[in-house]
Amino acid sequence: MCSCTVYKATATSFESSFNLKTFHSLKIMKLTLLSVLLAVQVWMICTGSPVLEERATGACAAQAHDEMDYECLMHMWNFYHFETGNEGWEACSSFLGTFSTGKFPRSQDCLVYRARCKDMKNNKPCCKSIYCHLWKMGRSPTD
Repeated sequence: MCSCTVYKATATSFESSFNLKTFHSLKIMKLTLLSVLLAVQVWMICTGSPVLEERATGACAAQAHDEMDYECLMHMWNFYHFETGNEGWEACSSFLGTFSTGKFPRSQDCLVYRARCKDMKNNKPCCKSIYCHLWKMGRSPTD
């Protein structure tokens, strides 16, 4: 009976030793991974993305809708009512339920909506133009 107890104690000691080594290794790996992630984030912040800098300076609002890439179209979809500074304009998402893509194929590459957007009485035509251009890309503002 004594030998069994000694054996159990030895197994428990080995198990404890193994768990401590594993725990220590995992802790070192976690700290290393966090350090790498932090370094990458700092590098990304310091180097900056030319595309993001361009968006931040309002370059999207100066482009015609048919010249915008996906990121600009989404930026304008989300912030058109702020970009123009026109009072009473609504977020494009408030019009989403009223838009239908049925007429988009016949809209002369969304030209109809772009022309209506120049009127600037409200932003619904502008939002529809943005939506049309996203649709042409095979995308949606809800992607």
